[in-house]
Amino acid sequence: MYGELSTDEIDEILRSEILARIACVANGWPYIVPVTYVYDGASVYIHSAEGLKLRAMREEPRVCIEVEQIRSTTNCGRQKGFSSRFGKTPVTTP
Repeated sequence: MYGELSTDEIDEILRSEILARIACVANGWPYIVPVTYVYDGASVYIHSAEGLKLRAMREEPRVCIEVEQIRSTTNCGRQKGFSSRFGKTPVTTP
């Protein structure tokens, strides 16, 4: 499914998945890395050791996350019935 997701659909995806990608700007360049997360119904929590990702987010706290629901990777989407659902959920950092 492509397009807009309802709030309930976004909530379902955030609750059912654990892997996301966080995007920020590091040293003037886009920086996207995979992260594991937990969602409590209101906030997304990501644990990270000190490093470039945290330094970049402290310098520029506007970030975004992307969570995918992929149920099959056989033939990279060529298999009949393959679907991916994408949603955008804004995340702010203090």
